[in-house]
Amino acid sequence: MTKRLAALVGFLVGSCAMASATPSLPSLFSDHMVLQRGRPIPVWGSADPGESLRVTLADRSAEAVAGPDGRWRVVLEPLAAGGPLTLVVEGKTRLTVRDVLIGEVWVASGQSNMHFALRGSSTAAEDLPLASHGGIRLFTVPRSSSLKPREDAGGRWVTCSPLTAGEFSAVAYHFGLELHRRLGVPVGLIQSSWPGTAAEEWTDAPSMAGEPDFAAIHERWRAVEDGTTGVEDRPSDFDVSFDDVRLVPGEPRGAEPILVGDFRKGTLHNDLGGEWSYSWESAPLSRAEMSPAGPPGEGWVLGVPGN
Repeated sequence: MTKRLAALVGFLVGSCAMASATPSLPSLFSDHMVLQRGRPIPVWGSADPGESLRVTLADRSAEAVAGPDGRWRVVLEPLAAGGPLTLVVEGKTRLTVRDVLIGEVWVASGQSNMHFALRGSSTAAEDLPLASHGGIRLFTVPRSSSLKPREDAGGRWVTCSPLTAGEFSAVAYHFGLELHRRLGVPVGLIQSSWPGTAAEEWTDAPSMAGEPDFAAIHERWRAVEDGTTGVEDRPSDFDVSFDDVRLVPGEPRGAEPILVGDFRKGTLHNDLGGEWSYSWESAPLSRAEMSPAGPPGEGWVLGVPGN
């Protein structure tokens, strides 16, 4: 996990030149949000060029004028943990963000281990009914590809509850819960995870450009056309992410599936004592067949030729 709100500004919202009702805020500033305690509080958004704005939070306030590109930004003085507060942005119109807490803000990022949802954990039956925590707020960054900085990440803040915690990162949830209990302050958790992504996809272009060893990677990304959402060595028509993997025997029909990998237990061994492995050459996904696993909502079965 990374506790760097400044990095979050650049990664999640990019330029923030949003074209909407004036003034406007990125989705990160929404009801139920958490702001970092004891640190200067940046607030930014867009408005009509030259529009005067005033931002108020508790007894803190600051003013700004939107630039020629419509962007504006203010920095409010730090606040101690507490809330709920109301964030108000006044320009030609008035924006109000309600139920704002001041506390600890953490970013939970990574691949499948961080993405793994609380509902799938081995203790979900005990954890979810007890997940009503008004002082813990959750924000999930929607998964979407872009080779250029985006104006807004999308998403919204929600209060932690049995209804909202189930799809959130299990690791982030338990981490945030422990922080909340030990520190006694509000906790905001921002999940930005994507299973199977490569390190280069999380690295900004200037950082790669400054490293000679990454020159080929940087050039590959730099040369793509606008509108491209990904660069792959081996193009594919769809992405596949594996959760609990079971082998379904072709014959006899209806035979009991063999458990290959129960990732909730962190193992790749199957019930027969072997270990799960996969080879593109012996079983290319281009020859795979997909079929419904059952009634709608129960997922799909991916059939791959092989032994």
